[in-house]
Amino acid sequence: MPDLNLTDVLVWFAKTLKELMEDEPIIPKDLLEGTVNQFVKRLPRSVTKQIQAT
Repeated sequence: MPDLNLTDVLVWFAKTLKELMEDEPIIPKDLLEGTVNQFVKRLPRSVTKQIQAT
C-alpha cells in the first residue's frame, strides 16, 4: 500500500464529506456545510486550494 501524505488524506476527507452531504443527508445540510466550511478555513492554504479544485 502506498504512503499517503496528510494533504491527500484531508482532500479525500473533505471530498467524501461533500459527497455525503449531497447523497445521504443525515443531518441538516446547512449544519454540515457550516461545519465543513469552518474546518476547511482552518486548513493550510495549499490544502484548501486542492479541496476547492475538486
